[in-house]
Amino acid sequence: FIGLALLIKDEVDRRPISVNLVVAGVALGTAVVVEFPSAVAVAIILIYHGVRRWGSLGAVAMTTTVVVGAVAAVSQLPLLWYNTAAFGSPFHLGYASVMEPHAEAMHTGFFGVGMPQPYILARIMVGLHRGLLWVSPVIMLGFVALLVEFWNGRNRPLILTIAAVTAFYLLF
Repeated sequence: FIGLALLIKDEVDRRPISVNLVVAGVALGTAVVVEFPSAVAVAIILIYHGVRRWGSLGAVAMTTTVVVGAVAAVSQLPLLWYNTAAFGSPFHLGYASVMEPHAEAMHTGFFGVGMPQPYILARIMVGLHRGLLWVSPVIMLGFVALLVEFWNGRNRPLILTIAAVTAFYLLF
């Protein structure tokens, strides 16, 4: 969310291109290097950025979104170098080299990750042992704040972006 926050700050400052865009691109790209599924969240954030700025800047909005995306892509270079050094190919993921007894599980879903079972999702959210809402009930205030902002009609594109990224992480 650091990348999203910097993009919002840049939008408020109303600058066509700034240091915030470059730092946001590095933050979004680094998120993908650290956790591959973040690429979906980064795509959602870039779509938000392009659509949101299109109304105020027109074609410049696409330029700024492309700048952020390009910086995020350049941020992948260390990962590509590491994959080449470690596995002989820049596009060989370490997950593809998992050995038994876990190799079979890696062939289900996307490298072993699939849709959650409703029971497991409920345990993750409200379970008494380690449920997210049990351990940190203040998160409910964030959910309520998002609903209030959405109903008031303020920042709907931003609220939908935050909801989409959150839903993606809960369901992935």
